[in-house]
Amino acid sequence: MEITQEDINKYVANGGYLSYLSKEQIRAIPQEIINQRVATGLDSRFDSFSLIQFDSAIYVENIDQMSLNGGGLNMLSIEQKSAIPQEIINQCAAKGVDLIDFSEEQIRAIPQNIINQLAANGGYLNYLLKEQIRAIPQEIINQRVANGGNLYHLLEEQIRAIPQEIINQRAAKGKYLIGLLEEQISAIPQGIINQYAAKGGELGYLSKEQIRAIPQEDINQYVANGGHLSYLSEKQIAAIPQELINQRAANGDLLVNLLKKQIRAIPQEIINQRAAQGKDLIGLLEEQIRAIPQEIINQRATKGKDLSHLSEEQISAIPQKSINMLAATSRYSSDLSEKRIAEIPKVITEISRESIEALILYGSGKIKKEDLPANIFLNRHLRAALLKIIDVRLIKQYNKICKDHGYVDYVPDKVKKSFDKKVQEIEQVIIETMQKKLEEINTQMKNDEDSAIDDINKMEL
Repeated sequence: MEITQEDINKYVANGGYLSYLSKEQIRAIPQEIINQRVATGLDSRFDSFSLIQFDSAIYVENIDQMSLNGGGLNMLSIEQKSAIPQEIINQCAAKGVDLIDFSEEQIRAIPQNIINQLAANGGYLNYLLKEQIRAIPQEIINQRVANGGNLYHLLEEQIRAIPQEIINQRAAKGKYLIGLLEEQISAIPQGIINQYAAKGGELGYLSKEQIRAIPQEDINQYVANGGHLSYLSEKQIAAIPQELINQRAANGDLLVNLLKKQIRAIPQEIINQRAAQGKDLIGLLEEQIRAIPQEIINQRATKGKDLSHLSEEQISAIPQKSINMLAATSRYSSDLSEKRIAEIPKVITEISRESIEALILYGSGKIKKEDLPANIFLNRHLRAALLKIIDVRLIKQYNKICKDHGYVDYVPDKVKKSFDKKVQEIEQVIIETMQKKLEEINTQMKNDEDSAIDDINKMEL
């Protein structure tokens, strides 16, 4: 089926990845459609959409954000971005959308009241100009810090003007201290530092003297809350009860920086549970990793979890069907040997032109989900692109339903929850389709192997 520019326009309007289009196709998209897409705010660098992670056998990643969720504003020409109305840019700024791909002139034209509200809500300020940040009232900065918002991109004079009382309150809640000046952190009373540690606050911003002065009781609580151990002294680490270390191992928290004797004392049963949950194996001893049952290693691959730190023998023993599942659901397949990667069917690892064309036709509404090739469901990048189109379609329907029922400024929680549930149900269908296609691939591979073996057994002189 031939793809027309009209198909491409509909595909883009429904959230299709621009990175799968040629420059000529992108240039030909009507400005009205570009404006509508930008106005949705659905191409933010910080927008994870609703790609659901499943705790069962399969989960879907957001594919490392795929740069603006697969190519949004950064794929447009300078002329196309320049033609976007300022009103739409302002709306995006108010929603907290990252506008780093817009011109300095467009950013400068954002009203200060929108910037102030963005700052008050803890939004990212990375794309704003220094003069715009400088114009944010100190009262708003102080409130942002008090609420636990990040200090990124604030100016030094604004940070310096934050009252010490607010900084102390922030520390007492265990909130990050990154961005504060050294003298401000040094001025935090040790009693509050102790509270900060006990709540799992990051110790990397504190001085060695402050860390050394934390009572062991609070250090133990810090450890129980999953805090990093790299900032603790060997004496503090040595005093951590083994029970806490075992609990930490069971919770999947990092084990690096523990003493060898502490790691060696972790029961193998806990290590096996940790491996089965897909938690990292960094810090464990080689003999502990080798003692993990192969069945658990296989499950780990099936769930798309990290295989690093496993031995070559353990990875080599993973069944091909589990390796196929790993490649279909996770970036960790890149950790495999060249031989194992070569054994993965190309329908999982490669993106075909036929699949891209089918994705465009699906996004345009010309074909249905049932007409999509297996490659779209089995390749994690294509599947993420498919899920985005589905999510955008669902959001459009949801907005229309809300408008039809008079929900403009307020949507009841029951209605929101009902929509979230529906999204999960529909996305689960995509996951189940992927599983089914994968089972078909695995069955076909086995049949091909059996057939080849039969032919070999029939060989005669």
